Amino acid sequence: MDDLSIYNPDRLQSMLSFAEKLAGSQLIPYALKGKPQDILVILQTGHELGLPPMQSLNSIDVIQGRPSLRTQTQIALIRSKFPDALIRVEKKGNDTICTMGRHQDDKNTFTSIWNINRAQLMGLTGRDQWKKQPEVMLQWRAMGECARIVFPDVIMNLYTPDEVLDIKPEAPIEAKKSVHVKSSVLEPKKAEVLDGPKPVKEVPTTTLKRPVIKKVEPIVEPKNGSPVAQRQEMIQMILERLSEKTTGQTNAKKKEVLQMFCGADSFEEVKNFSNEVLANICETMSA
Repeated sequence: MDDLSIYNPDRLQSMLSFAEKLAGSQLIPYALKGKPQDILVILQTGHELGLPPMQSLNSIDVIQGRPSLRTQTQIALIRSKFPDALIRVEKKGNDTICTMGRHQDDKNTFTSIWNINRAQLMGLTGRDQWKKQPEVMLQWRAMGECARIVFPDVIMNLYTPDEVLDIKPEAPIEAKKSVHVKSSVLEPKKAEVLDGPKPVKEVPTTTLKRPVIKKVEPIVEPKNGSPVAQRQEMIQMILERLSEKTTGQTNAKKKEVLQMFCGADSFEEVKNFSNEVLANICETMSA
């Protein structure tokens, strides 16, 4: 697989051509169709992990500009490089518990515990997959967390697709506008034959306008320090923003906007979110 690395200049052009052909195929994941650049990133990431091209396309997802590795593939890589690895998942009451070690007798193990309460505090239960299969998602979360702690060298410290959604996207850096200076100001004037001294004309200087600084509206400014008052203000703010964005829209469109910003099917669900999740929604809707 070494000849697939894009760091080999002789292979870069063929890799780009290969990615472009794959982008037009009907047999690759729908999200990658027409995106040769994303395909190239996935192929290179898979190459560094030791995965063949087609397995990389079906195991690595690019979400919010970050490559992510599915939990099943993480476990497969760990098993292939550490056949004696300790990977134990068990259910105790409402807790899903995963323990990992680099070998069966490893005393330096790591244990991750996940339950619905923890998922609710992080605002995960409103997502589609968490509604459909919460127990499976708890297991994937626990295993992914352990894998990054115990086997970071095997999985390149990559997050799972569900974990990447927890990371707030980085705001794009705006390029500074350059000041255009006329060439006539920079070019020296031709020498003239003078009959006598003439006053020197002053070259007008370029006036720069101060940049306009936009005021950023605070997420929430509670009238007092009471957590209850703060929670009520956040819920009221979300309701007002939803009303602004859905005025005159159909019920189906209103539900779509609610799902987009809050990850919920009804406003009653939003009222049950934790303060941390409400604050994140307020920040997103204020951006």
